[in-house]
Amino acid sequence: MRRDFEKTQLRKEKVLSSIQNVLQQVDTENINNKDMDLLARILDMISMCYQERINIYLDSFRKDDLYRREVRYYDWAEGRHSDDLPEPKINDCVKGIRNGIPTNIEDNINFFPSENKGICRPQCVVLSTGDWEFGDTKFRNDILSYWYRCFYTNRFTLIFTESWQHTSWQKWKQLVDAYVAKQNFEIRGQVESVDHTVVIIEYSEDGVQLRYCEKSM
Repeated sequence: MRRDFEKTQLRKEKVLSSIQNVLQQVDTENINNKDMDLLARILDMISMCYQERINIYLDSFRKDDLYRREVRYYDWAEGRHSDDLPEPKINDCVKGIRNGIPTNIEDNINFFPSENKGICRPQCVVLSTGDWEFGDTKFRNDILSYWYRCFYTNRFTLIFTESWQHTSWQKWKQLVDAYVAKQNFEIRGQVESVDHTVVIIEYSEDGVQLRYCEKSM
């Protein structure tokens, strides 16, 4: 029992430290303030969610079975309180991101996956849970279609991915690099630029890791 407690405690410290590391890494890239605020808000939500769940779980090691049956915690993934007390997983906190974003901020964001395409918005948040290959998949193609459709409106794309397929990443990276490359176009004789920023964060039970962070120069 004590070994499980210590193992969970160490994983908690590792996960929370990784979240702060990613935030500091992206902060050095000098991205748009509104986009940085959104990223910081989401990482903070994940951190608070995970801390809450892991602290209750660790506390349960000191309690009896009756406590475990009676305790209630907020299930971020489902957006409601629950009687269950499973071992905390960062995946559950990522799933619950959309439930924790205020409406006034959500109005500026396109989410993936989503049944409702809606109008093009400046920010896009992609929540890729489970196994996702960067190859020719519907999920990847949906993102590319969104970028094409919202090319002149989208400014910032934040992708959380639980899977990292090295074999198909290079081809996907070429597409992402092309999207963030600085684009100039002419409107009524005036040359305008279109700037894009893409941040990709991989997550696992061991924490989060910055995989890609590029913006138009």
